[in-house]
Amino acid sequence: MGCGKSTLARKLSRRLGVRAIDTDAEVERIEGASVSDIFRYEGEERFRELEREVVARLSANDESCIVATGGGLPTWSDNMSMLSAVGTTVYLRRSARNIASRLSPYGRAKRPKLRGLGDEELVDYMARSIAEREPFYSRAALVIDCDTLTDEEVMDRILEHLDPVGSGTRVDSGNSGNSGNSDARVDSEIRVVSGARVDSNDPVDADGSVDGGTRSSKERN
Repeated sequence: MGCGKSTLARKLSRRLGVRAIDTDAEVERIEGASVSDIFRYEGEERFRELEREVVARLSANDESCIVATGGGLPTWSDNMSMLSAVGTTVYLRRSARNIASRLSPYGRAKRPKLRGLGDEELVDYMARSIAEREPFYSRAALVIDCDTLTDEEVMDRILEHLDPVGSGTRVDSGNSGNSGNSDARVDSEIRVVSGARVDSNDPVDADGSVDGGTRSSKERN
């Protein structure tokens, strides 16, 4: 969350001319409810099952696309392995303080796990989340330290990695993958990572988790 994966996915989508997909949005479309409500009324297990369904659909689809995953998606089941098998994943790594500073009041309020946290408590929470998820996010094919980079600089690094000679691969958020594939996924903030968002006003994962990134690979939906 707060890493910029969703915004970056949209920008890469425009540059590459492929569709950008957000796994949280896909889950909401399938279930007909917001991520927050799914967590509140159906529980996290149901949300993860829906995420898994989205990953399976995207992995089976041959369409080139950019996928921004939820922060926890790469850490559940064999999601990371599935994503890696069909595309190149990118981890948009940011420090806990940098992520916390990028979260808008709205983004914090809509996440149950972030509500009521003071500024330093939020930084501590982010630091713990990053530490827990780093082993999964670090498996991404490309890891970019984004604290001091602009969106354009991050995109340039992703594109250089994915398509050094202009072959036209896709980038999607979330996990790791094979850079040799025509697909590529980008994980924002250790996510995968799953997601991640570049704009300071972009929301965080609804479960209050850290985004893992944007990935460019076959469509995941």
